[in-house]
Amino acid sequence: MEIVIVFERMDFVRRYMRELFETYQDKIAKYYRAQNKMILINGDIIKGYSVNSRLDGLRADAVVGIDDTYITCRSRLDNPNWTRVDLERHIGGVNT
Repeated sequence: MEIVIVFERMDFVRRYMRELFETYQDKIAKYYRAQNKMILINGDIIKGYSVNSRLDGLRADAVVGIDDTYITCRSRLDNPNWTRVDLERHIGGVNT
């Protein structure tokens, strides 16, 4: 599953991804800080973008944040527009 985080500014994205990594270190297999990308132990990918990033052609199964309508147009999930709570619940449910 591919999950995208889109916030207003890039420093918000970096700060939130750092918080996720510190909280869920046992659930994250790899964290590419320079690429704003995490790979969970079950293979799910989390990527971070700002609103000003080039989002053309970007597709994801779930989006946290803003500008989420066209990014999830091909998602098969019932509710692809997640909140931070939904994302943290998903990461917390990953089995080690």
